[in-house]
Amino acid sequence: MSNQPLTDYEKYIRTEELLALQKAPDRLACHDELQFQIVHQVAELWMKLAEHEALAAARALVEDNAPRAVRLLARMAGALKLLLEQLSMLDTMAPRDYMTIREALGRGSGQESPGFRTLLKMPHLIWQSFKSSYLDRHGQSPSVYGQALAWRDTASGALGVRQTYKDARAFLDFRYVPSPVPEQIGRSNYVDNDRFGIGVGADVLLHLPAAFRPGIQLFADRFIPRHNTKNGSMLVDELPDGAVFSSGSTAAVPGAQGLQTNNPGWPGFSSGGWLWGGSITISVPL
Repeated sequence: MSNQPLTDYEKYIRTEELLALQKAPDRLACHDELQFQIVHQVAELWMKLAEHEALAAARALVEDNAPRAVRLLARMAGALKLLLEQLSMLDTMAPRDYMTIREALGRGSGQESPGFRTLLKMPHLIWQSFKSSYLDRHGQSPSVYGQALAWRDTASGALGVRQTYKDARAFLDFRYVPSPVPEQIGRSNYVDNDRFGIGVGADVLLHLPAAFRPGIQLFADRFIPRHNTKNGSMLVDELPDGAVFSSGSTAAVPGAQGLQTNNPGWPGFSSGGWLWGGSITISVPL
């Protein structure tokens, strides 16, 4: 080693310690063992970076900072891509050299890698952060906005008449079904309407020569028109006003001012209309 003082780069990267982590040339089991050690040591470093970015992405999801989470996950994916690409270096090893290294490695296996075992836990961690922050807390139930906007208990009503004349029967029903869905002013976008309905039907008993009863039923439902207007304060700004291109940068992202949302219901949506239907039945008395 040189007796010259270490440069700032060498001190920061800690090159002396880093380059001392591989076997000395005179202790190598074979020429290819240096490559084998470096490839696997670098793989551990890429996995360490991937874990670092995955943990930060999970925190960003909890903090409702989706743009940062996406950027960190992209960086994690890039680290794993480079990890896989550099493993191709091992394809240049001769089988005999690999078996020589295996003897030096003993019972060791890549499955014992601490980085690999840690990465196996990352998908569950990221999913739980996304689920708790975006599904459970923002999207799956309007009650997250308070009882005033929670699901409503409802009672439906129906009124009908039945008439029988000899072998013929007929009915006429009217019904009202209120919607349990509150105003959709937040992130959720449930579509439902109060509705009035009418149903009419009849059947008749025939003997030709066996007895059977053909019938017909018709119904129509009117969905009472409804409009929902979103409240911007209840939505997450997917691109905050102070967003910058990267950490350490002061360059603002163009167009970040104001509310930026991918909510499909923004700024509001309407629903209503008619539902028609019918059926033909044949029943056989037992």
